[in-house]
Amino acid sequence: MSEAAQPTTPTAPPEVLPRRFGRYTLLRRLASGGMAELYLALHRSLANFERLVVIKRILPELGRDQSFITMLLQEARIAATFSHPNIVTTFDVGQAEGEYFIAMEHIHGEDLRSIVRAMRPKNVKEFPLEHALAIGVGAAAGLAYAHEQKDLHGVPLAVVHRDISPQNILVTFTGDVKVVDFGIAKARLSHDAEGTVGGDTGFTSGVVATGPLPDTGAGKVKGKLPYMSPEQARGEALDARSDIFSLGIILFELCTGRRLFRGANDAETLQMILDGKYPDPSSVSRRVSPALGAVISKALAFDRDDRYATARELQSDLVRVVHAEHIALSSVAFGDWMQMLFAERLSSQQEALAQGKQLADVLAADDPDPGDTSSRSIPSGSSEGAAASIPAPAPHPGHSRLTAALLAVIALLLLVVVAVVVLRAPAPAPVAPAPSPPAVTAAPQPPPDPPPAPAPSAVVPEAQPPAAPPVAAEPPPAVEAPSAANARAHRSHDRSHRTTTATAAATTAPAAVDNTPGRLTVGATPWCTVTVDGVGRGQTPVVGLSLPPGSHRIACINPERGTQERSVTLAPGQDLRVRITFP
Repeated sequence: MSEAAQPTTPTAPPEVLPRRFGRYTLLRRLASGGMAELYLALHRSLANFERLVVIKRILPELGRDQSFITMLLQEARIAATFSHPNIVTTFDVGQAEGEYFIAMEHIHGEDLRSIVRAMRPKNVKEFPLEHALAIGVGAAAGLAYAHEQKDLHGVPLAVVHRDISPQNILVTFTGDVKVVDFGIAKARLSHDAEGTVGGDTGFTSGVVATGPLPDTGAGKVKGKLPYMSPEQARGEALDARSDIFSLGIILFELCTGRRLFRGANDAETLQMILDGKYPDPSSVSRRVSPALGAVISKALAFDRDDRYATARELQSDLVRVVHAEHIALSSVAFGDWMQMLFAERLSSQQEALAQGKQLADVLAADDPDPGDTSSRSIPSGSSEGAAASIPAPAPHPGHSRLTAALLAVIALLLLVVVAVVVLRAPAPAPVAPAPSPPAVTAAPQPPPDPPPAPAPSAVVPEAQPPAAPPVAAEPPPAVEAPSAANARAHRSHDRSHRTTTATAAATTAPAAVDNTPGRLTVGATPWCTVTVDGVGRGQTPVVGLSLPPGSHRIACINPERGTQERSVTLAPGQDLRVRITFP
């Protein structure tokens, strides 16, 4: 969407969290991109079991593409079989509220990009060499495990991550290293090739199982430009050695403190990768020994046949250098360093988590059924007094029998209490004179402004007048937490008002914006490598590339004839063709 059109675009109301999403409770949104939204969520089960997870909810427009969903689910199922301390675990793949999602292990830590940014305010000049090597050893171990995976018949899955970059390597606050987002890269590539919204989500990438799956990767460039291998920049088919090259870039930058591929623009960055002239790490930084520099340079070999054949070999050589040079790798020291960098953020995260957990507890008390897939909302605002302002959920067909049974049980309990009171009432009856007619008439009337009760009709007995007032004035206490009781009282009093408000809000919802993707075709004479909005798209001709409506920047790079750039505006559903001719 162009800048001129932005003021007329209706903004969607902010999502109210926490709320139920299938068997999970979404606590807060972590990030969003062109393919999915990321949430911190709570999973509860029997015996007070609780676990924090991360929910990756696929955007609805992508969920309607059946070929994309088929590929996504197959890749996620493969990732769910991974069990390694250096890989983020995938717990669940499913559908809730008509939307597909992936549930993953929650990592209490930060990615490498955030870590480097946090060093500046703390006046940390260099990334500690021992921690850089701990990242290299841990990431290589995780990649080696994934690359070596086989199916039940012993056939290699040929897994390739495709987006090893600082955003996809995490370090926990206990000093552990994790490779994140195995599970969706091949699905995303297949979807882009079929003509749906492309582009980098900013946080998603994943595994590619090229063995049993159709080859949709060749000719389609996907990843973050500064961390691409040469073959990836050329749009060629990839294998595990592409991930090794990308990890070599990260090792170079952490150990030397200098970016390896950083041009003035995307075209220049791409050209630096394709030139194949990379500096020796030991000549860039004195703290990189010749032995360590040789390991990093081998991982960065331009010809993939000259690189490490496996990530296991890279891991082994890094460990050998660590031992030979007496470098102490300590997860305890790494964790302490991380906590020093993010001390302020840790405090605020803990406070926000506690508030979200408190509201989730109230939500669970209101609807304890873990299998419910309906969406529930809690209004945003201060946590103080939140329990008293929780609106009652709309009636759900699946709960009608449960609700009726609960009401019957409550009514039965109230009748038992009334019976007990009635049986005990005859003792004072002989002392009092016969009741006067006015007293008999007033007895059935309820006291003014009685507190709400779950079943008010059941608390007015057709019994002797002296027994009725105590029953109506003192209903039996509800067996639940005080916050949940207050919340239910407020919902009972406010039910009709909320229904009217919700109906009015639904009738005034803004009209949907046409976000139908357009298609872009780029040709060139004689030829060029194409990037669109900084993302490599392979060599010309690039045909039928699906992009969201709005402005896009095209760069066409020919090593012999230079670079030409174009800015285009794509209308919803438009089929736009661009032809670039080099002099």
